[in-house]
Amino acid sequence: MASRIGYVFLFLFCIGVGIAARPLSKIAYAYAGPAFTTGDFEDVYRQANRRVVLFSLSTCRHCEQARTLLEHEHVDYRDYVVDLSADARRRFAALDGDSVPTLLIGDRRIVGFREQTILAALSAQSTDKRP
Repeated sequence: MASRIGYVFLFLFCIGVGIAARPLSKIAYAYAGPAFTTGDFEDVYRQANRRVVLFSLSTCRHCEQARTLLEHEHVDYRDYVVDLSADARRRFAALDGDSVPTLLIGDRRIVGFREQTILAALSAQSTDKRP
């Protein structure tokens, strides 16, 4: 009988640890990988009529942080909210998007809210001499 109680306690303890660790695993996953990747996003910019594009969800706190940062920096950007618009979902799918926020700035694709990476991309874009 005592061994059964021990196994039940161990089982419940493991479940509790798993539940407690879940938020940490999301944080680690959200920021895994390189700070940005590069590509040619000229078609996206032309269609958006903006030089900075954000793909977001309406309820995502990291997306809200990205919006707040862009507004604070007085950036004229296009926000495609993928959970509110079929057009935004289509555009996001065309980029093989799988995580939000995704920002396109210059030749950089930034996934996740990475403040310093976003600011560096905005700075690089402002010094870009292309017409």
